[in-house]
Amino acid sequence: MKHIARKYITQRLWGYYAEEEVVTAARLQKLEGKIVLPGEPLATIEEFLPEEGVYVDNGVIRAAIYGKVRIDSRNKRIRVEPIKATLKIPRRGEIYYGFVSGIIREDLALIKLVFDSQMERLSGTFTGVLHLSQASDRRIESVYQVIRLGDFVRVQVVNEHPLLLSIKQPQLGVVAAFCSNCGAILYRKPGIDHLVCKRCGNRELRKVSTYYMFVDRG
Repeated sequence: MKHIARKYITQRLWGYYAEEEVVTAARLQKLEGKIVLPGEPLATIEEFLPEEGVYVDNGVIRAAIYGKVRIDSRNKRIRVEPIKATLKIPRRGEIYYGFVSGIIREDLALIKLVFDSQMERLSGTFTGVLHLSQASDRRIESVYQVIRLGDFVRVQVVNEHPLLLSIKQPQLGVVAAFCSNCGAILYRKPGIDHLVCKRCGNRELRKVSTYYMFVDRG
């Protein structure tokens, strides 16, 4: 299950994390029918003409909406066809993925839920609250010790009204994080408590999920 989840996370979220990438011929062949997120790079203006559902950013064609990529190879055109998502209300005990959208106090953080446990995009907008008591299985003084703004997290719903979340269990917590100094991806190294930035060498603490995406085994 873990390797399946990591595969879906990587596919769905590459547009959020990746720096500018060079689109290879092999990747272009896999674009047709691919489900993409807004901002995800698809191709360059030298390769395709942009149509509905995309926009151009410094010569890179990016998805403007959540949907499926459609390619007209004969006329060298590319577009993104919108997908109608199914309305899903978060229920107690269910697992979701989301972003840390705000830290309003030392003991409270806001999490914007984006995907369900199968990495299917939610159609509605749901923001849950993570309290300090549900942020770690050890004693901590601040949520800043376990999460930071912009972190991508795996959470469990512990209450529906209000929407309260938890990351206490080992499989819950941060699954992708960025360096507070330079913005690069932070990597987990087995046996080391801190996450490490390969670009600037910065080290940061997080409550890391067993599903963490970026692991440096070197």
